[in-house]
Amino acid sequence: MINLEDKKLGIYTLAISTKAKHIHGHFDLLVYLKNKQGTKSKGPCISGLYSKGRKDASYHFFDAWFFPLIHFEDSTVNLIDKKLTDGLFELIGTIIKPGGQLYLSYISDVLFSRRMDKAFRIGIPPVATVLGRLVFMSGCIHIKSFYGAEGRFRIEGEKPKDTETAVKWANKMLNEINAYLDLKEGKESSGDMDMIYDGKMKERLLRIIAQNVT
Repeated sequence: MINLEDKKLGIYTLAISTKAKHIHGHFDLLVYLKNKQGTKSKGPCISGLYSKGRKDASYHFFDAWFFPLIHFEDSTVNLIDKKLTDGLFELIGTIIKPGGQLYLSYISDVLFSRRMDKAFRIGIPPVATVLGRLVFMSGCIHIKSFYGAEGRFRIEGEKPKDTETAVKWANKMLNEINAYLDLKEGKESSGDMDMIYDGKMKERLLRIIAQNVT
C-alpha cells in the first residue's frame, strides 16, 4: 500500500512510520530521511493522515504537512535549497491512486505561510504557487485552495483518472495562469517573485496537453 521505504531521494533514502487509526483504512503516515550512514532524521519531512479509500478511489487521500528543514544529529538539510522537493513529491505521488487527492497544509510554517499569503494577495493561481508546484509534482494536477475558508490554509490537488480528464484539468489550470498573466501585464513585480510564483508551470501544463492529445 504505502511502498516508500528505502526509496532513493538524492543521496538520501526514505524511512516510513505508520500507525493505524480507529477508522478502517486510515493511517498516520510519517516520512523521514536517512543519510548515507543510515541515520534517520530527527523529524519527518512529511507527516499526515493517509486514507486508503474505496475501490473507486473515493475517500482516498493524503492530508499532509511538509517540513523542508530536516535535522540530523550533526547537520540540517534544506530540501528546497538541495532541489529535492520535486523528487520527494514524485515519490509521494506513487502512493496516490488515480482519483485520489493530496492536501498540503502550510499554516504552521512561517516561511510558507508568508509566501502563500503574498501569492494569494496578488492573485497567483494555486497551481503556480510554491506549494501548488509540489502537489502538481505528485500527479495531482487539479489544484485549488480554500484560502482561509473554514479555517483551512492548504493546497488541494486531485489525480486524474484518465487522459481526457488530465487534458481538461490542464487546460483549466492553464487558463487560470493566463488570466493572471494578463492582469499582471504592465505591473511591477516584487523582487521575490521567483520565490512565490512558479514561472515554469505553464510549460508543464502545455506538456501534459501535448502528450495526451492525439
